[in-house]
Amino acid sequence: MNYKAITNLLMGENIYGDKKYGLREIIQNSIDACKTMEETAQTHENFIFQKYEPIIIIALNKEKQSVTILDNGSGMNVEILKKYFLNVGVSYYNSDAYNLQGREYSPIGHYGIGFLSCFMLSDKVEVRTKHIEENKITQTSHIKNGICSLKNQYYRS
Repeated sequence: MNYKAITNLLMGENIYGDKKYGLREIIQNSIDACKTMEETAQTHENFIFQKYEPIIIIALNKEKQSVTILDNGSGMNVEILKKYFLNVGVSYYNSDAYNLQGREYSPIGHYGIGFLSCFMLSDKVEVRTKHIEENKITQTSHIKNGICSLKNQYYRS
């Protein structure tokens, strides 16, 4: 199997047709994270005294030619990043780790390829995430057809 050829196919306009659909895929990831968090918040100790309000912000910066999508969803820990997010074709939402939680919400993302659509919009992508059960922010940086780095930063609330 030619991994590079397959990822090039999934990263480009061949599968989505138009760059706006790449942006839609990223927004759908945020929706899934927020819907999952909404369900988690119903029983999580952090939300005993406050109600969870999902937030998704899309910011376009013409000067820097960048798009930032920010959400307050469930986040990912290092295990989720390594086992699912960074593996093409492997979806956390189809895994036993997710399904055994007995959730009612059925996520939009099922195939584990949506993140690759980012490369229709940019050759460099950064993801910063904080899982609800952890006290650190994990950042992963990606370069199209290149390297990936992963690092942790401890978070103070």
